Amino acid sequence: MKRKKGKTKLRQDSVYGTVNVGDDRTLTVSYDWQTDAIEIVGADAKSTRTERSYERTSGKPKIVSSIPSDGKSTFTAKRALFAYEYVVAVDTNTRMLFGKRCAVSVSYFTPKPPATYGPPGVPFICLAAYLIVGIKNGVNPEQIGWHLTITRNLSRPIPSHHRIALVVDSELDSHREINERRKGYYMGNTLPHQITLVYSSADVDNETLGGVMIRMCDQMASRIFEQIQKTKIPPPINESIDANFEALYSLPVTREGGSLGIFAQP
Repeated sequence: MKRKKGKTKLRQDSVYGTVNVGDDRTLTVSYDWQTDAIEIVGADAKSTRTERSYERTSGKPKIVSSIPSDGKSTFTAKRALFAYEYVVAVDTNTRMLFGKRCAVSVSYFTPKPPATYGPPGVPFICLAAYLIVGIKNGVNPEQIGWHLTITRNLSRPIPSHHRIALVVDSELDSHREINERRKGYYMGNTLPHQITLVYSSADVDNETLGGVMIRMCDQMASRIFEQIQKTKIPPPINESIDANFEALYSLPVTREGGSLGIFAQP
């Protein structure tokens, strides 16, 4: 990942929701000062979200983060993820290895609900890492990484009242359809009902919990690629049951010591 030089562009936080207004064309918004949350009265809960963006040179907005809120929306993107019980971030980097299109997918998670942490902030720990070998052209490796994380690392029973934010850096235009289960997140697979896709840009979101976590995933995936290239391991031979890639390897991760990250609370 390369950071662009220059001044950080002014970010703007916005709250969105879809409302069918009546004949009087009145829109009602309420604000809860205790939680810093805005409720667009009558809005479709599936449409509400907090977004952070900035204006490009072209004049078009660049979305930095987009966090669905299921009703009431925190007014600042820095706090929006604190409404979820757990946060998981996954990012997948792609390079050529062994003469094949390969990817490394890395995920991090918060061990407890983010809102329960005080100073110095919210810790997050490495959850898993995978080497995916021989990916077919036209297949988005990011979505393979999502599927591996969901099916292999989040497959244990989750309490029905717990909401998990899965922070990703891809397919933003499809997030609403995926979150409404009108579209599969990977092939025909729909999200488990307790998981919500959240968008954070690994390149430009360095101020929110999701952004810091996705950047850590991106950096660790790059480091793993570099280590694999240095060690010159032989081409993998394990066969995959997924037709979109040839082989899959679960890589060892350390959950104590050097894999801990901290997001300072806003």
